[in-house]
Amino acid sequence: MATQAETDIGPPMLVVVSDGPDLEASLRAGEREVWRWGEPGADRRDGKRFHGDPTDPATYEWVRGARAVTTVVMLRDHDRARRVVRAIREVRSDTA
Repeated sequence: MATQAETDIGPPMLVVVSDGPDLEASLRAGEREVWRWGEPGADRRDGKRFHGDPTDPATYEWVRGARAVTTVVMLRDHDRARRVVRAIREVRSDTA
């Protein structure tokens, strides 16, 4: 679990894990950085990209220093979606 000192380093983040069409930029709010999970080389209209197994906590180590993390998980496989939530909360238990 991240301590207060570890979580005041970077900007607030919005992390999107989806296996459907891109969600609109309206997900962006204020000064948050938008990060989208996906396959390398896939075209995205906005936000930065990250790769890796979304059910593996190591995939989310880079969010540890963010001031705040909000995650949107939209996967067709509901069991996989639950594993994604568990993985990111293992790194940041305070993620919304």
